Amino acid sequence: MTNILMLSPFKSDYFGVNKWVSDDFDNKYYIITKKNNINSYQNIENKENIFIFYINSWNPDLIRELAKDIFNKYSIDRVFSYSEGDVYLAATIREYLGISGQNIASAEFFRNKYIMNKYVKKAGINAPVTQKVKTIYDLYNFSKNNSFPIIIKPIDGSGSSNTFIIKNNENIREFSYLNFDENKYICQNFIKSNLYHIDGLQLDNENKYILVSKYLDSTLGYKDNKSTASIQLNGSDETSQRLTEYTYDLLKKIPIPENSLFHLELFYDGKEIVFLEIASRIGGGRIQQVIQEQFGLDPIHELLKKDINPDYTIDFKLKERQMVYGWILITPKFGNIEMLPFDLEDIKSIYGVFNILQFAQIGKKYENAHSSVEAIYAIALKGKSVEDVKIKLIEVEKYINNRVSYSI
Repeated sequence: MTNILMLSPFKSDYFGVNKWVSDDFDNKYYIITKKNNINSYQNIENKENIFIFYINSWNPDLIRELAKDIFNKYSIDRVFSYSEGDVYLAATIREYLGISGQNIASAEFFRNKYIMNKYVKKAGINAPVTQKVKTIYDLYNFSKNNSFPIIIKPIDGSGSSNTFIIKNNENIREFSYLNFDENKYICQNFIKSNLYHIDGLQLDNENKYILVSKYLDSTLGYKDNKSTASIQLNGSDETSQRLTEYTYDLLKKIPIPENSLFHLELFYDGKEIVFLEIASRIGGGRIQQVIQEQFGLDPIHELLKKDINPDYTIDFKLKERQMVYGWILITPKFGNIEMLPFDLEDIKSIYGVFNILQFAQIGKKYENAHSSVEAIYAIALKGKSVEDVKIKLIEVEKYINNRVSYSI
């Protein structure tokens, strides 16, 4: 029997924690979650091998103290996290408690975009010009050596939150409120090209799948009220093959754990590939749900099984070889929601939708989106070709937006 400490900041059904642990009677789970998630964990905490620990706020040092107490009482064997925000936290807990798994050096690479950028450049990988922003003067100096526009983003950000495009010197002045003295931001030269994401799972350093997808727009499109959407490319597609080969080469050069999910983002214009960033976790949007539909397996759960049992192995086999998959996060508009679609069953048959998640609620106030992953609905669907899926994504967005009304 293995004792697993799990860091779980979300509700138990959001990623599937309830399913992962409910039927596993061979191991013990010690799950730390937020107190406001209590209702979603009540259905599993009455099991003899599952123990839930609630904390008021997701404070890293409070979690470290609690993890130490749990370890001293129950002798933890593994530390498992599935959220990008907990990658470094989990690594520090492992190191302090002497538990194997992703170490601090690896976690810092994946969570610090400055360290990441310098590392890949040293390995000979093409990446944006990147500089730490310690004061607002750094932006003025950077813009002198790199033409506008330039990008500023948090050093440990995700979902393009608090990421901004600066077009001129007057723009720089507007962002003085960000308090750059805290040393939490970087700036980069702007790359105008197509944006792709590559998602994969490697177990024992062997890639179980690598899936290449193209964003329909920049992940900064939410700033112009555009939804974030993605279409997976056919494995035989020339672009897919080239970016897959690039990914294989990249993984050999970076400190990724031997057992890890990854979500890579890069620019590609048909000639030049420019590395943007990579995370050691499942991609956002509906990527987890798409992979489950494709293979009939939950990649996070498979990684957990491997973490528990080093001898565990699994092959990911496509259920339907000829299908193409896509997803969309329908961005909110400005105002209070007054009306939502009454019934969404129609879109399942019309547009090939297999997964719908509703975030919007009547009366909820939105001031447009604040990140690429903020949405009123998240929808995953499939079709017979890339063009078919693209049309369906556009149509399903129209369908939803025509049935949602806001008041100002």
